[in-house]
Amino acid sequence: MKRNKLYIGLFFGCCQLLIFLKQLIFRLFKGRVKWNTVHRANLLALRRIPVVAVSTLAAVAQTAADELNIDHLAVAMDARMGEIYCASYQRQKDLVTLVDEERVCPAEKFSRFSDDNWLGVGTAWREYEQPLSNNFALSHGQYFADYYPHAASIIKLAKREAEAGRTASADQALPVYLRNNVAKKKAQQ
Repeated sequence: MKRNKLYIGLFFGCCQLLIFLKQLIFRLFKGRVKWNTVHRANLLALRRIPVVAVSTLAAVAQTAADELNIDHLAVAMDARMGEIYCASYQRQKDLVTLVDEERVCPAEKFSRFSDDNWLGVGTAWREYEQPLSNNFALSHGQYFADYYPHAASIIKLAKREAEAGRTASADQALPVYLRNNVAKKKAQQ
């Protein structure tokens, strides 16, 4: 029964979208609305909304810090091709702070930043348990592989960035890729 309701809802949603598009196209050809005007209005609206950059690795670290009450986190997410996305974070005043750099590298090259007690978090800890555990002096199973970014964590981090004035207009916001060219094989990068 739920599936039928879903299909009916999708059907009516698609119908409404088609009606909207038909009306827009009709108005464009009648000269009531010029496409360039619509496009400019959307861009102007976007420029008024500030955007804050929040790293996926930081969001994972914040989620783990909140739920596990831990101060030193080694976040490693599987990047495929034998590499990981990784960074070390320290909790200060209930918010995580980056203590080294976010990077992509083989698991063997990600090691602890200090002699403090670290907790491993992220999907790469399951895939690369041995080298990561050795680098962080963790005993077997002293990591949490099933942590992902939560919206509440992203909001906490975004609030800190916004209060510090680190915002950009939406039309200037660009994603940050740790691996520059994912289309090439690792040997070609």
